[in-house]
Formats: sequence, C-alpha cells, structure tokens
Amino acid sequence: LAKHHREAFIDAANESKGVAVCGVLDAEESASLYTDADLTDQQWNTIMRHLRHKFNASVAVSLLETKRRCYEGYTAPRVKVIYHREGEKEEEKIVAEYQDIKAEFKKAVEVLLRVKQVGKRKRVKRIRLVIGGDHGQGAFRLGFRVLIDTESDEGEKEVLHKTINIATVHCKKEVGVILESTVIDWVTEDLKYINENRLHLLKLHCIEDHRSGCTR
Repeated sequence: LAKHHREAFIDAANESKGVAVCGVLDAEESASLYTDADLTDQQWNTIMRHLRHKFNASVAVSLLETKRRCYEGYTAPRVKVIYHREGEKEEEKIVAEYQDIKAEFKKAVEVLLRVKQVGKRKRVKRIRLVIGGDHGQGAFRLGFRVLIDTESDEGEKEVLHKTINIATVHCKKEVGVILESTVIDWVTEDLKYINENRLHLLKLHCIEDHRSGCTR
C-alpha cells in the first residue's frame, strides 16, 4: 500500500497520529515482541533501521541469546499441512501440530516432582503415562496424563498427576485417514521410544536418561 498508494497511506498515518512510543523495551520484552509477531531477522533489522533514523539514536538489540532463553523449556512443535477430500465434498485444508511427547513427558515428571517437593527417589513407586484424544470445536486434540505413585516415609500414598496437550489437528471431522496422514507416525515413534527406554531419577529434582533423552 505504501509503495503504490503513497499519498493515501500518509493521510491514513496522519489521521492515526502516528505511533506513540513511551518507555523502553528491555531485551526480553523486545524478544517477546519479535517472536510473538513472528518476525524474520530481516524484518526486525528493517524496523531497527527505521527507528534509528527516526530518533537519530543508536537502537540495537542482540536477540540471539535472549531468543534462546525465551524458548528454553519450550518444545517447538512439528507442523504438517495436508489437503483432504471426502466424497464429493469440497477439499479441506488440514493443519496439524505435534510436540515431542518424549520431551513433554520428561518435563511433566520434573515439574510434578519439583512442585510437590518429592525430595527422595525412594518415595516414587511408579510412573505411568496415559494417552488419549477427542474431537471438538473444529479440531482433534491429543493429550496425555502423567501419573506418579508416591509414598511418604510414614506410608501415606499419593498419586501426582498432570495433563498435557501435545497435538492439535484442525479438521471439521475426525477421520482416521487424516490422523494417519498427520500425527500418528510421530506419536507411534515417540511412544515406542518411551516404552523401550527407562526413565532414571538420578538426583533431587533431576531426571536424566543414560542415552541422553527422556526414557520410560
């Protein structure tokens, strides 16, 4: 618009009184803006260039380390897009997102043990994972629940639990072929890994796998 309708664009900007900037964004706030707006490095550098010109000041933010911290502990989802047609109906665009269940399972166990202050490994008697999904409000959602059976030194038993959503398939109707074409292979592969590898509680609030990954 600015390129092909310059005058109209300027008039619109004048009517909106421009952009009022009050205060300063620190490094983490800048990175949050960067990631939430889904800006590319080139787009962010362009914005910085315009701000430097406007305010005649040195405006620069080193985001590599800050971005890494913002994503710390976050499992980036895998995304797949397919097109599905059922009978004579119009073709539907299906968007599927899936987060690694191995990583999410390990994190969920760590969080439960830390929050519930389970300070001794011997208190943990069993760790279970239950997985299930359902369709509603235009999407199929797949989640799992971690169940940790614990027992105190006095013999008091408690089941710690946490539920996590790991996959969302945006589709009008739950159809087996859609799930098979999107997230099923990822889920099957990760569940196989969890089943074949043990989860080791090495020390207080620390869970680690002798094969450098989450194990079951």
